[in-house]
Amino acid sequence: MIDLPSKVDRPSVETLAEMGRSLLELKSSDVAERVNAFEKLRRHPVEWIELAYNQVRKKSPSPGWEIDCLERLEIELPDPPIDCERCICTVVSPGYETMLEALLDTLNAYGQCPEARIVVFTIDGSFDTLAHRTDITRIRCRSIERLSPAVKGAIYSAARFINAHYFLSLEADMLVVGNLQPFWAALEVAHPGLIMGVRPTGLNEQFSFVGSITYAGSRASDVEFLTGDADFDCPYWINGGVISGDRAAFQSLDAQLLKLAPKSILWLEGGSTVTFNDESLMNLCLGLQNNAAELGWNYNQMFYTAERERWIQTAKTSEGYQYFQRGAPSKILHFISTGRKLMWEVVAELDEEGLAPTEV
Repeated sequence: MIDLPSKVDRPSVETLAEMGRSLLELKSSDVAERVNAFEKLRRHPVEWIELAYNQVRKKSPSPGWEIDCLERLEIELPDPPIDCERCICTVVSPGYETMLEALLDTLNAYGQCPEARIVVFTIDGSFDTLAHRTDITRIRCRSIERLSPAVKGAIYSAARFINAHYFLSLEADMLVVGNLQPFWAALEVAHPGLIMGVRPTGLNEQFSFVGSITYAGSRASDVEFLTGDADFDCPYWINGGVISGDRAAFQSLDAQLLKLAPKSILWLEGGSTVTFNDESLMNLCLGLQNNAAELGWNYNQMFYTAERERWIQTAKTSEGYQYFQRGAPSKILHFISTGRKLMWEVVAELDEEGLAPTEV
């Protein structure tokens, strides 16, 4: 039993039981049920929420495993440890392995980063499905909550499992179409502890964090719920598809997300009807720590719909297909939501250039 501070009245047995039911409802696959459960919970003092959460939801990891900062996964500690100078990491769950393999194939063909260690957090059956990929190091993960985009908690906690000097994280719904060496050059001259990424293409202005979450259906008061500060705001810095930084940067991101728990977990599950609350939490942490910087559009060029011409321009040259957005030559293409319909069109074009699939 956790003792509550004397200044806060203890919840009744009935209230604690009701809060426990709401905490379990947050695990539902039904969005409306999760949002309703969060609305019930947020009315209570933070100390009551922490008490109920630790009694009903909090998990302890198995020996040799740890739980990520968003409490989605139990992750096996690598043995032997993974030590490298440069790490490119990602995460995959069952059903997305083919998409990930397209990312890996284009990374190997165009990324020009042979010195980087490619590490994949593989969830449940994905660990065995990707056993044939000798070009990656797999970390075994077990889902402990409903699978969702929030499995990126593995990426935010990557420095706990990978001893790398520099990190570059990518998502499975991406294709690499250019040289990524400039990433490493930027990291080497960046201020220690800085996280770099690309602002979402859909944000034509530098939206604030409060502006972005309210646009997505959350409340402005959610910031006070998460931070305790009703007046806090910060830029909505980067899309979660590309995150780069040194070890100190990734360690600080993990630590800040752990500090926000369990309030962050509740908000992640029921704060709105959108599916990218994990990305919003990451941006909140960057604002709290004031350690973010923007990269150019071409390092994360996003397709939000299947309207190809709206998002990118394509040119066929003597050197093959080239891609542009707002005049900038593409390095990484990111296929989001219904934009994923275009991913295989681009793969087919790259196949014309001789990009052969990896042999099993």
